Amino acid sequence: MSSKKKELILANTNATAALARAIADLLEPGDVVALDGPLGAGKTFVAQRIAARLGVKEIVTSPTFLLIKEYNGRWPIYHIDAYRIPPSEQGFFLEEYFYGEGVSIVEWATRIVHILPKGTIYIKMEVLSNSSRLATIATQKPNVLPCITAWESTL
Repeated sequence: MSSKKKELILANTNATAALARAIADLLEPGDVVALDGPLGAGKTFVAQRIAARLGVKEIVTSPTFLLIKEYNGRWPIYHIDAYRIPPSEQGFFLEEYFYGEGVSIVEWATRIVHILPKGTIYIKMEVLSNSSRLATIATQKPNVLPCITAWESTL
């Protein structure tokens, strides 16, 4: 993963949703968003807001027991939960999604970090309080961090 990082304190769910929308606006087919953080940190919330911004009309839920849920939006959206992927499988079967025609959103991404593409957008969510979060964004994709910095200045 790139050493280029941006940390943001998100004061409430509105700020978290706004960050998700800003990230969604930068996505294109073949992009991967890797979400990590403890239970309750907001991974699924961010995934829901990204999917909605990309035109998904249905309710986006965590794919915990299915591993993958596909949604129709501007492009196919692949919502992946890596938490229950057995270590023996290492998630290699997911690579077809990462290099496909859609956008992949991966929760518990550190479990499969070894197969994530180079341009993956990593978002680590940490709980600061009941409503506030610390989001750490890291990527090698060149336009993401400057755009997020510009977005932050509008808050």
